[in-house]
Amino acid sequence: MLLMGKDPTGIASELAISPNTAKVHIQNLYREANVSSRAELLFIMNQHRKEA
Repeated sequence: MLLMGKDPTGIASELAISPNTAKVHIQNLYREANVSSRAELLFIMNQHRKEA
């Protein structure tokens, strides 16, 4: 959903979870990927998709 440009509120709505829960999951993704922004995460995800 992040690749589709959805914000935490949009993700939360689609998954029927609270926006805070979505934010926590996004922060966990950032930490696991060792990035500090959505742009960095999207760059890494796109690089990974090209390699696959």
